[in-house]
Amino acid sequence: MKRLAVFLVVLGFAAAGLVSALDFGGTIDNTTGYFTNGVPPFDQTNKLSIWFNDYIGKNLFFDTQISGNYQNQTTYGGGYVGLYADLDRLSLEGQFTNPKRDLRVFGFDVGRFPLVDPTSVIYNQSIDGFNLTFGFQPFSISATAGYTGLTIKPSSTIIMSAADLNGLTNTSQYFGSPRVVGLLTFTAPSLLYQQDLTLSVLAQEDMRPFFPNNGLASPGDTVYSPNTGGAIDSQYFTLRVSGPIVSTFFWNGSFTFESGSMLSYITAASQYEYKPILAYLAHGGLRYFIPAAMNLAMGLEADYASGDPDFVSLYGGNSAGNATAFIPITQGTLAAVFSPQLTNLITGTLSFSIKPLSRLHNSYLSNLQLELKGIPFWQAAGNIVSNPGNVNTPIYLGTEIDGTINYRPVSDLGVSVSGGAFAPKGYFSSGAPLQYGVKMDASFSF
Repeated sequence: MKRLAVFLVVLGFAAAGLVSALDFGGTIDNTTGYFTNGVPPFDQTNKLSIWFNDYIGKNLFFDTQISGNYQNQTTYGGGYVGLYADLDRLSLEGQFTNPKRDLRVFGFDVGRFPLVDPTSVIYNQSIDGFNLTFGFQPFSISATAGYTGLTIKPSSTIIMSAADLNGLTNTSQYFGSPRVVGLLTFTAPSLLYQQDLTLSVLAQEDMRPFFPNNGLASPGDTVYSPNTGGAIDSQYFTLRVSGPIVSTFFWNGSFTFESGSMLSYITAASQYEYKPILAYLAHGGLRYFIPAAMNLAMGLEADYASGDPDFVSLYGGNSAGNATAFIPITQGTLAAVFSPQLTNLITGTLSFSIKPLSRLHNSYLSNLQLELKGIPFWQAAGNIVSNPGNVNTPIYLGTEIDGTINYRPVSDLGVSVSGGAFAPKGYFSSGAPLQYGVKMDASFSF
């Protein structure tokens, strides 16, 4: 009994030491909104996150976050609705420095962690894999590879093919699109005249063809399968430059060439054939700050995502010749109400933001921020844009005006109220209905 008592005391001290070394906390997030084009219009999303992290020695860092979630709708009208649990992050990070050597920094990250490509609009989602970072002077190289097929559907935004789209409403499918993703990035900060240069290669491959009974179409199939289609594999080569023009005036520009292959149903041949992907995405942006004028920030951005006139669907819908429509890997949000996929699309954004109480020098009031955006949309190839109800519309799609009030009185509490209205083509001339919505986001950390 004495030995057992001593063992329990030692175990108790060890557990207490471990708990005291751990840093832990949590966040409660709520989104409540109403959108006339929503499915259903009323939107309710809640998330409770608990995180733990700890340093292991001087060079290693363990980080994990789990969450419980509730949502009553999904963006595309299908997928999971209700309660679900998720593993947001589980990773071991390491960083080793030696300023006296050519390789000054070596870092790694293994497990589940967020991955964002240099444009932030082609891939922006967690991945299960590894990252290696090599920091030289004056540049760095980063290599990442991983798998997306262990991400549950409510947390996955990968919708590239008909099989991806069909998986959203397939109740027997629990995980998102199964793809292998790799990203190689070269970054040279302040390379010339304080301009940052980034070169990257991003690639993804659909793993379904390697699975038995995958249901995908095969080359030579003569029966059109709109619910599954064929595989899409793609590569993205990006050049990005950004930096200051003067002290408070900044710019950024990027160009991405997309290559790859798409198994498409070719109408003239009446069968599925692999066709090359030859598409591109161009982006440019300006940002001007006037700190003395209530921290005024003005922005102007433009994006051009190439299209394909013979696409019969955004999801592997090429029907003749090369596939020239740009297809991002993950879905993003372009505006509050009308937010189509960044495919066959031209869009611009004019934005203004101020902090009207910043001169009060009051920490509880100075963080109040007001934002206003104007966002027009056009089709690049005049065929199809991914928002429901806008198939085969004219080149000009409409314009959206969005407004946001952000308020974070303390670091652990934040509230945002935003709304928008999209006036489609024909709103003024033929009475096309106005689409609008409003939502409130609240976040509390503990």
